[in-house]
Amino acid sequence: MNFSINQLASKRSVCLLTTFIMMAILLLIQLSMPIQAISLSLVKDEKVRSSFESTWKNYIQKNSDNRCCLPDTYSLSMTNGLNRKNMQVQGVSMMRIETSTVNYYHDRKTLRMRIDSNGTNAEGQVLKTSQITFRLGEKDFEYNIVNGACSCRLTKLTWDKTCYSLEQTSSVGKIGDFEATNVFVNSVPNQFFFSQWTVRSKSMDKSTCFPLSIEFVHDDTSLLQNAFNQATNVDPSVFRLPLNCPVFSSCQ
Repeated sequence: MNFSINQLASKRSVCLLTTFIMMAILLLIQLSMPIQAISLSLVKDEKVRSSFESTWKNYIQKNSDNRCCLPDTYSLSMTNGLNRKNMQVQGVSMMRIETSTVNYYHDRKTLRMRIDSNGTNAEGQVLKTSQITFRLGEKDFEYNIVNGACSCRLTKLTWDKTCYSLEQTSSVGKIGDFEATNVFVNSVPNQFFFSQWTVRSKSMDKSTCFPLSIEFVHDDTSLLQNAFNQATNVDPSVFRLPLNCPVFSSCQ
C-alpha cells in the first residue's frame, strides 16, 4: 500500500514539474511575441489579452508609421508588473499582483537574441527562464532553459525591429541629456489609460529610441513596465549555449 502511495506521489510530482516547465516555456514564447514593444507575458486571461491587443491596435497605434524603433543592436533590462482587481477567489474579491524582471539582448545584424526572465506568479512560484534564438543558414533555432534544464526546437522568426508608436505624442522634453517623448491617451468611454515614455540620445537617429516606461490600464487590469540599463551594444558571450543544451542536429 505504501508503495502505491509513493508511486502516486511520485507521478503527481512529475505532473506538477511538467506543468511548471510548460508554463515557463509558454511564458518565454509569449515574451518573444509582444504587441510592438508591450509585453503581455503576465496576462494569462485570453479575454483580457484580447482587450489589450484590440485597444492598442484601434486607439493607440492606429496603423500609423509614426514610430521609433530600438537599434539593430541593443541590450536593456525591464521590470514588468501586472495588477488585477476584483479577482474572485472562492467568492471573495481579491487583488492579483505578478512581477517579473526581463533582460533583453538583441543583435539583428548577426540574427541572435536572448531573453532572461526572473519573476513570480500569483501563487508565489518563482519562474527563472532563458530563451536564446539565432539563425544558422536558413534555419532559426530556439533554445529554452528552465531552472537549468535545456531544450530546443526549430522555429521561424521574422527578426523585425521592435518599435514604439508615436502617433499620439502629447509632449516632447528633456530627461537629463536625453530627448524624451510622451504618448498619453486617456479614454473614459473605452475604459483605458495609456502612457508611454521613450528617450533618445543626441547621437541616435531620430527614428531610433529606447523605452523608459509604459503604463497601460484596461478596465480592472493594469500593466506597468520600466526600462533601465539601455545600451547600443551587446556582449557576444551572452549568446553562448550552456554545455548541457542539445546539439543543433537534435532540434526539431
